[in-house]
Amino acid sequence: MVVTGSQQALHLLISLPFPNGKQTICVEQPTHPSMIESLRHQNARTTGIEIHRDGPDLSQLEHIFRTEDIKFFYTVSRFHNPTGYSYSNKQRKRIVELAQKYDVFIVEDDYMGDLDHNKKQDPMFAFDPSGRVIYTKSFSKVLLPGLRLGLVVLPDSLKENFLRGKFGMDVHTPILTQGALEIYLKSGMYGAHIHKLRNLYHQKGIIAQKAYQNYLPANTAYTGSNSGFYSSIELPHPLKATHFVQHLKKRGFCWKAWRKCICPISKN
Repeated sequence: MVVTGSQQALHLLISLPFPNGKQTICVEQPTHPSMIESLRHQNARTTGIEIHRDGPDLSQLEHIFRTEDIKFFYTVSRFHNPTGYSYSNKQRKRIVELAQKYDVFIVEDDYMGDLDHNKKQDPMFAFDPSGRVIYTKSFSKVLLPGLRLGLVVLPDSLKENFLRGKFGMDVHTPILTQGALEIYLKSGMYGAHIHKLRNLYHQKGIIAQKAYQNYLPANTAYTGSNSGFYSSIELPHPLKATHFVQHLKKRGFCWKAWRKCICPISKN
């Protein structure tokens, strides 16, 4: 289904009843600031799973799925915002298996997936044809932020309620925007544009890796530099993030967006 940006799909899915009858939404920590605002706005019941340098602890994720009332697990599986982490195919497949075992849905936000330089990496959606994985994708990031156009792939059990919610929100996604994208796709320009962007951000990732290796002090860990888009740095002891932020502010760096991404998710 076509949506007015993938964020619209996420906002609707938070409030819709799911076939499993569950209520709690499991969210990566940290996670996308827009998702945090949607959860807060709708007073959603949430629990978090921390994203480490090598991704989430899958044993902990299984414990959450088994012991808590998880409606769906929200994940940015490629080029995670803000860490830049990308799940491996092995991790993706295992998470899908856990979701099937414990009757949990997965909402996979793959809005940066087109920029993945590794063609062997698959979305979680590829490992589950049953509809357990709800796939969302945006065209805004790779084309034009003002375009506000995305898609969501839903199981049949959610389509009717989703359409009603979508109609109540904005009636329909602008037809002119959809028509412009259709022309762009059919002309082949979209494919050429994505190929150019993919190479550009891959090179940025390489530059970031070299900079980290050359300039970061010892005992500093970093993630996500392969994406060339998002990355995170773990400061060595005894440096404190609050002191570092104050230093950046004095140097004129923007820090508000970073601060939003680390707002804690807790049970409501």
